Amino acid sequence: MAGPRSGGITQPVERAPAATRGAGISLATLWNALPPAGRIALVGVVASALVAVALGVFITREIRHELLEAEGRGLQAAVAAVEPSLAELVDGPLSADEIALLDRLVDRWILDGDRVRTKLWALDGVVVYSDVRDLIGRHFADVRPRLALAVERGIASAVTDLADLENEFERQYRQLVEF
Repeated sequence: MAGPRSGGITQPVERAPAATRGAGISLATLWNALPPAGRIALVGVVASALVAVALGVFITREIRHELLEAEGRGLQAAVAAVEPSLAELVDGPLSADEIALLDRLVDRWILDGDRVRTKLWALDGVVVYSDVRDLIGRHFADVRPRLALAVERGIASAVTDLADLENEFERQYRQLVEF
């Protein structure tokens, strides 16, 4: 390759070493520069990274699923502790004494740092009881399919983004799990 002319003599242009040319090096060039053992090692590292990412995603999902199942079982046990008292409360709207009784039961058995709201639903979508008084007696038709699923399965859970109308008092949280 011809370079700058000096006194009529053509001089070769010196190229920077490959390591200093930066972006001008292609991956193919780098790959070809590796010895066979280096190529095998690089493939192993890339494969290990892909497996690690896949396992991280899978394990995270599986742990979340198992935690929700365990939480559901715990909540089912708490509801079972409260349930004998509920049988007397199914005839019409709750009285102030019945609400006070449920408040005590809910405070003792259900609400804690991880459970922030309690709603007791009638199958037609009416809130029979809630620790938020403004919800009691309100009707939310869109919850009926979820209530039917809970009756069918014994317990149902879903992560909510709190956009539904019945979640207006929980919107300070980013998302919650509904059981």
